[in-house]
Amino acid sequence: MMDELQILDLSNNLFTGQVPGEIFELPKIRYVSITESCFEGSIPLSVCQATTMSHLILEGLSSGRDCSVA
Repeated sequence: MMDELQILDLSNNLFTGQVPGEIFELPKIRYVSITESCFEGSIPLSVCQATTMSHLILEGLSSGRDCSVA
């Protein structure tokens, strides 16, 4: 079912931890937006496998207004 996913917007959320590498392994993914979120850490190396992706927007990781500040 996820093999058909082309657009993923995880912006403005309270998801924590690292950006899931599985996102970039989706065979038809074209657009990924992760802005104003609570994700942190490095961008997974699997981003290099996303050969169909034309847009990757990563702005404001760990800066969501409701993210807890340690």
